[in-house]
Amino acid sequence: MSAAWFFDSINGHPLPVLIVRGWCTDRANVDIKLECSDGTTRGPDLLCREPRHDVVAVHMLDFFWPGFIAEFHLKALPAAILMFGTRVPVYNPGQYCVTVPHYYHLYETDQVLHRDDIYRSGPPTSAHPAVVELASSLLGSRILDFGCGNGDLVSRLRERGREALGVEIDRPEIREHLCPDAAPHVTLYDGSLPLPYADKSFDSVVATEVIEHVHDPHAVAQELIRVAKDSIFVTVPDMSSIPFSWPTNTVPWHLLEGTHVNFFNARSLASLFKPRFAPANRFRLYNYVIAHRFIPGSIAILFAPEQPA
Repeated sequence: MSAAWFFDSINGHPLPVLIVRGWCTDRANVDIKLECSDGTTRGPDLLCREPRHDVVAVHMLDFFWPGFIAEFHLKALPAAILMFGTRVPVYNPGQYCVTVPHYYHLYETDQVLHRDDIYRSGPPTSAHPAVVELASSLLGSRILDFGCGNGDLVSRLRERGREALGVEIDRPEIREHLCPDAAPHVTLYDGSLPLPYADKSFDSVVATEVIEHVHDPHAVAQELIRVAKDSIFVTVPDMSSIPFSWPTNTVPWHLLEGTHVNFFNARSLASLFKPRFAPANRFRLYNYVIAHRFIPGSIAILFAPEQPA
């Protein structure tokens, strides 16, 4: 008796991988192949079975794993799936191979990888437009960018007429990527405290995506309080994204950053600056939606000096 089978889904786009998920009543054999646009035909790079009690009940099978997942790593655009000789065309094949994701090598590596292979750290990035707009709108004239990275925010603020300075730990990746127009206004130092500035040297201090990386966030917060007169603007990844993501069975991508050592929500971030500074405005940045569910990205707080009761 020939096997019965069905495709539940054919997807994987826009990645260079095609995944066919379905079921087959043959216990031992899932005869599935990929026909590519270059005329070649081949079997799956990985074929796994999975439990499908619904199929077992309907077909009265004597095994409980009739489900299958066939994975094809694409070297050319897919044209069709061949299942026990039946040809099923792939809908809109041009949507595949459009994007190569980060960590793509994880599809095919033979190596046993370790934590440092997954939780990585990259070069400093440019300031997000939302941060530039908020800092320009909310902060004073003389601004310190603590942990300024490549100095991009310093440059953007100076373009807008602010007296912006930056401070960053002296390391090769910073020197390599430091913006030339920001370099004269950036102090590279050894990372020790206190900061090389007098009390209340700046109208405002900004620290964007920084204090999740520092060894002692409480000490850093006290230094930001010491050198700021009027306001402190801080953004950090919001760890509430973890429970928010639970219904979607996902992990926030930014948590793969290997040098994150502190994790905050809005309340714990605010607690660092008590009792001297209190939240004046709160913002959520870099948010996204998964399966129609809101997932927060970062929490941003503008702090102002606490007013006496």
